[in-house]
Amino acid sequence: MGDTKLHHITGTANVGGSAGGSIRSVTLTPAAALSTLVIRESGSGGTIIASLQAAASGNSAQVRFDGAAYSGQLHATLVGASAVAVIELG
Repeated sequence: MGDTKLHHITGTANVGGSAGGSIRSVTLTPAAALSTLVIRESGSGGTIIASLQAAASGNSAQVRFDGAAYSGQLHATLVGASAVAVIELG
């Protein structure tokens, strides 16, 4: 399976290498406000590969990809005060 790397996101960020790679999972943990996370492949104008939403002070939301390939760099947009997202690549 290879090594995995966790990326902690607290806002908008590019994740992973520019040549693409594989994604294993995405977890969104909300805080005191409704939180949303949108992940696109190939940058900010690319195809949406994940969209998660979690209620204020609610349970985390998770999507498992189990090593699905993506092209280009991933672009994550997280909205929600103090929310945190973890993207697992590998």
